[in-house]
Amino acid sequence: MDLPLLVGEYAEGIDDDWLVKKVDLEAGIFRNEAGDRIILSNGLLARSFHLGPNLATIGLDLLSTNQNLLRGIKAEAELSINGKNYAVGGLKGQKNYAYLDEAWLPELKANPEALLYTGFSQRKAEAPFEWKRVRHHVQQ
Repeated sequence: MDLPLLVGEYAEGIDDDWLVKKVDLEAGIFRNEAGDRIILSNGLLARSFHLGPNLATIGLDLLSTNQNLLRGIKAEAELSINGKNYAVGGLKGQKNYAYLDEAWLPELKANPEALLYTGFSQRKAEAPFEWKRVRHHVQQ
C-alpha cells in the first residue's frame, strides 16, 4: 500500500480550537504501521478502515479527546438490486455492540453474500460535468 504513514497532527489532532482559529490542515489518506488499515484524517476526526477479511470501518476517532465514537461494525452500505438487498463491506460476528474491542477483529468474518473489497485508488476530485454558478450572492 503506497500511502504515507499516519503521524503528527493527523494522528494526534490539532492543538488549536478550530471554532476560533482557521485550521489550514488538509484532509489526507494514510496507512498504519502494519499496513492493514486505511485512515482518513483531517486533524479533527480520523476514520479507520480495516482491510481484512473485508473492508470495515473500525474507528471514528475524535482526535481532540482521543475518543472512538464507533461501537459496532456493520456493513458500509446496503444496495437493493431488483428487490434483493446486498451488504457492502463490513464484518459479521461482533459479540457485543455496546463497544468495540480490537482484539475481536481476528474472529470477525466477511459476510459471504456481501460485496467484497478488492482495492482502492486515489486521485484528485474532478467535476463530472461543466456547471455554472447561479447563486451569485455566495462568497467564494
